[in-house]
Amino acid sequence: MDMEEHPLLYTVFSCVIPYIHDGDDRNSISLVSRNLYELDCITRRQVTVHVRYLQNPSRLSQRFPYIESLTLIGLLPEMYSVSPWIKELAVSFRRLNALCIRDMHVDEEDLDLLWDTRDEDLRVLTIQVGDVIQVWELDE
Repeated sequence: MDMEEHPLLYTVFSCVIPYIHDGDDRNSISLVSRNLYELDCITRRQVTVHVRYLQNPSRLSQRFPYIESLTLIGLLPEMYSVSPWIKELAVSFRRLNALCIRDMHVDEEDLDLLWDTRDEDLRVLTIQVGDVIQVWELDE
């Protein structure tokens, strides 16, 4: 289906897609055509990444430049470091205001870099390792 041939269909999808919040539904819609893929890229606000499948953070920032909430999920804390992701967050994702890190190794240097580069934008930082959850509300 070519959206250039069906401008009304593209208009309908562009009006509807911002109201579809389920990640699986949005993934399915982005597979329909290249135009809907691009529409999903610019309208998606929340992304969950299993880092064992996407180990290159710059790919995520290229596809979803306007996300506001990011969840990073590792497998075991000793297997995955959050450092490459924090370095990417330092230069990308200018609209990001919530970050959740689950089952990944987090160094103090990572938190320092995150604080130095994103302290004005980031509002909620959640780090979960196993059953221990730490949440920081940074609205000050």
